[in-house]
Amino acid sequence: MKVAVIGGIAAGLSAASRVKKENKNAEVVVFEKRGDLSYGACGMPYNLTMENSPPESLYALDYQTITQKRGIDYRLYTQVNEILPEKNKLKVYDFNNNERYDYHYDYLVCATGAIYNRLDFEGFDERVFYFKNLNHLRNLKNFLYKNKPKKACLVGAGYINLELAENLVNLGIDVTIIEKSDRLLPFLPVEQQQFALSHLESKGVKVFLNTDIISKQGNLFNTSKGTFECDFVVVAIGVKPNTEIFHGSGITLGIKNAVKVNHNLQTNIENIFAAGDCAEHYVPLLKDWTYMPLGTTANKMGRISGYNIANINNMETFYGINQSAAFRIFDISVATTGLNEKQLSDYKFNYKKTEISIPDRPEYIGGDTQKICLLYDSKTGQIYGAQITGHGTVAKRIDILSTAIHAGMTVEDFSHTDLTYAPPFANVWDSLLVAANVALKNL
Repeated sequence: MKVAVIGGIAAGLSAASRVKKENKNAEVVVFEKRGDLSYGACGMPYNLTMENSPPESLYALDYQTITQKRGIDYRLYTQVNEILPEKNKLKVYDFNNNERYDYHYDYLVCATGAIYNRLDFEGFDERVFYFKNLNHLRNLKNFLYKNKPKKACLVGAGYINLELAENLVNLGIDVTIIEKSDRLLPFLPVEQQQFALSHLESKGVKVFLNTDIISKQGNLFNTSKGTFECDFVVVAIGVKPNTEIFHGSGITLGIKNAVKVNHNLQTNIENIFAAGDCAEHYVPLLKDWTYMPLGTTANKMGRISGYNIANINNMETFYGINQSAAFRIFDISVATTGLNEKQLSDYKFNYKKTEISIPDRPEYIGGDTQKICLLYDSKTGQIYGAQITGHGTVAKRIDILSTAIHAGMTVEDFSHTDLTYAPPFANVWDSLLVAANVALKNL
C-alpha cells in the first residue's frame, strides 16, 4: 500500500505516523514544501523571548525519529503542484534537486494546512512581518535581537498578536495593537471583553479598535485613528484554508474553501482524505460543519485519517470538536468551549445565560477574579457553551465544561459533579459549581 501525504506538519505527520503504526509494510511518503519538520506553532510567540533557544527547538520530532524509527519517507523542500485523482498521481517538484517527477499512490491525505491573510498598504517594507510559520519567527527574532527596537505596532487582535504583545513587552518593547473590529475578542461576552481590554492596558499595551490601516512612511504608521511611531509592524489578521492546489482536481471544497469531508474524513473521492487546517470541522452541537483551525484538531484528524486508511473496512468516526481554545494575556487567561452567543443566535437556539464574577480560590491565599459565562438550553438546561476570563486555572476549568458538553450534561447534572477542593486550587464550592447553581435558579 502506497500512501502519499501532502503537508508534513501537525495533521500530515500524525496521519503518516498512524498509517505506519497500523501497517508497518505501508510505503508512506510525506511531501513538505518548506524545510522544517513538524513543529509546535503555538510556541512561536514565547520562543521570541528565548534568545538562545533556536526556532528548531519547537520541532515535535527530529528527522531521524521520523525517518528511521517511524519509517516515514519525509521529503523536505518538495512541493506537490498538481493532483490527478483519476490516475492516482501527483505532480511533484523537488526544490533541492530542481527535479520534477510523478508519484503514484493508493491513498492520499491532504494536510496542506492554512495560509495567513495578507494585508496590502502603501509603504509595506522589510520592517513589516507576518507571523505564521518558522521562517516568520526566524525573520522577526533576528530583527529583534539585531536591531533592539523600542516600539511595535501589531495589526490584528487575535490570539497570536495578544500573545505576541506579552512577549514583546517582556523584551522591553512598547506595544500598540490596531484592530479593525469594534470589539476585542468578539466571541466573549461584553463584560469579559472589557476585562481583557483593561488588563492589556494595565500592562501598558495601547489598543485601538475600529481602526483602519492607511499607510506606512518609515517609522510612522498612519491609521484612521491617527499616526503612530513604530520601529516595526506585525500583521496577524487570521488565516484561511490552503487549498488552491485542489481547484480543478475534482476534490470538493466547502466552507471558506476548506476541503469538504465526511465523518470518516474522506473527501468526495473515497481514497483521498483530508485533515487539519485545510479541511472543514464538524461541531456536534450545531450538527453542522464549520471552519475553526486549531492544532489539537489537526493532530486528532490526522490520527483518525491515518487509522482509516490502514483499516479501510473498519473506519473510525471523527466525532468533531467543541471549539475549545485557551490562551494567555499576561497574568490572565481566556478560554472558550462549545457555542458562543453569536452561534446560538445564528442557529436559533433557545438559550439562557448565566454570568458570575468570583475569586478562583480563597482570597486569603491569593484568589483573584474569574469571570464565567455559562450558556444553556432555556428549558432542559443542556450546557451549550462557556467562556471564562481571569486568573487561576481558567484553561483546566474550561476543559471540565468541554467534557460536560461532550457528555450532553445539563446544568443540573453538572451541579452534582464532585470537583476537588483545597485552598491553593479552589473554593469549597468551585466557581463552576457556583455558576451551575446560579443557572439552575434561572431555569
